This record gives sequence, structure tokens and C-alpha cells, in this order.
Amino acid sequence: MFHQSIKTLAGAGSPDLKNGLSISHYAFSKSMSDSRIAMYSADGDTIIVPQAGVLLITTEFGKLRVPPKEVVIIPRGVKYSMDLEQGQGRGWLSEIYKGHF
Repeated sequence: MFHQSIKTLAGAGSPDLKNGLSISHYAFSKSMSDSRIAMYSADGDTIIVPQAGVLLITTEFGKLRVPPKEVVIIPRGVKYSMDLEQGQGRGWLSEIYKGHF
């Protein structure tokens, strides 16, 4: 599932200090809606960039379809779940701890 596949590769600063960012990679093949799990970031805004696979993101505000080479920004505190249109999903995400994208 998406939330289990996130691997942080680099970062600077700290969420405790409310300064900096983290860069992570994800790769998953099982949708989150199968388990009724939602997630959110209390630390900062999250930008998600799919590299492979079309993401179907459900937020508190509605549904988004995000194909590769597009980006989605999820503001701090917004709950979301991540599904795949089909196959496998792979890409990058980054959290910024100060300010907004």
C-alpha cells in the first residue's frame, strides 16, 4: 500500500523546528481504499509527482486523477487516500515544513 511504500531518501531541517523539507520515493501496487485507510501530514504541505501509474487521490474536498508528469499538492492537515487506476504506481513526494509550495 502507498503509506507503507514511502522511503525517505534525503532531507534538510526538521519538522520539529518547522524548517526544511524531505524527499521520498514510493512504489506500490495495492490501493489504500481496500483497507479504508486515510493519511495526512501534520508537518507540512506534500507535493506528489507520479513517475509511473495513474494515481486516484481522494481528499476531503473531492477526487483527483493524476497521471505521470503531473503534480498534486496536498496542504498540511488534509486527509487523503491513494488508489491506482491499474497496475503499479511509482514516483516521488516531498514535504516542506515551513511555508507552502
